[in-house]
Amino acid sequence: MWNQSRSNRLIGEREKVKEHIMHVQRLRSVKPSIDMRGPEKPVHLANNFKREMKNMERLSEIQYQNRVLLRKMLHIDLKKQQNPQGKKLKNILSKKDLNH
Repeated sequence: MWNQSRSNRLIGEREKVKEHIMHVQRLRSVKPSIDMRGPEKPVHLANNFKREMKNMERLSEIQYQNRVLLRKMLHIDLKKQQNPQGKKLKNILSKKDLNH
């Protein structure tokens, strides 16, 4: 169509403008034919099982240490409840022995 001559100059110019507008619309609506996304990572590399295992071991060690500390705190708290004044048991016993 670009190389055909028109009998009427006005009709030729009008068709040329129309063809140009259609060409621009087609250029705007064209979709890329090349996939530009990055390559997909293999599943065994995406899921780092070794790192997850180390993290789980670390968390279990922290939980264990927390339980040990909690037991120690409970032991200390029970000692304080048995001896409310905070005095040593030896001092209490020695004073009771002296009074009797």
